[in-house]
Order: sequence, then structure tokens, then C-alpha cells
Amino acid sequence: MDLSDAYRHTIDALKVRRRGYQLTFGNNRIVTSLKRAYVLAFGNYAGQAVLSDLAKFCRATRPTWSEDERHHARLEGRREVWLRITEHLNLTSEQLFALYGGHNIQIQPPKEDDHA
Repeated sequence: MDLSDAYRHTIDALKVRRRGYQLTFGNNRIVTSLKRAYVLAFGNYAGQAVLSDLAKFCRATRPTWSEDERHHARLEGRREVWLRITEHLNLTSEQLFALYGGHNIQIQPPKEDDHA
């Protein structure tokens, strides 16, 4: 593969990624299917085991502060991934659509029945 082929391949990959993001975040129907995909992926025993591991790795419940700026940035990146996954698992499709559209969302506190 020469340099021009590599360049074309890179441009094509970026176009596909751009289109994927447009479809995902520019259309409520697509966001709904993305939420469904997250629920299907993590809504079973294996998915829960993965979430448990990711919670530790991504510092879901621990601070990310570090004196070393690069280490701190790495930990924040991990936590950002955790937050994205949990958003898709816990927010409605409408809330996700609004959130990715740059709008504020209302999050309802859980009902007492939800704790059982």
C-alpha cells in the first residue's frame, strides 16, 4: 500500500465514523437503537460482570485526581467511558437524545418501588 492508498483509506474511515456519529446523535430512532444495544450488551449476567470490572477500572466511585497531569487525564478518560455506558443504561431514549443535542435533561428520582 503506497502513501496515497493509505491516505484514501484514512479519509474513507473518517467519513464512515462521521456518518456513524451523525446517525447516532442526529436521529432519535438511531439513539433508541443504540440505547437498546447497550441494554442488550450489559443487561445479562456476563454484561453485569463486565460492568463490575469496568466500575473498578474506570474509577466509577473513586476520585480521579492525581498530581501527575497525564495520569489524571488518563483516569478522567476512563471515567468518561464509565459515565457514557451508565447514561445509556439509565436514561430514557428521549433523555439521551436531549443530552446529546446539548439540552438540559430532567432526571426523575427513583420511586420507592424501584429500590425493591
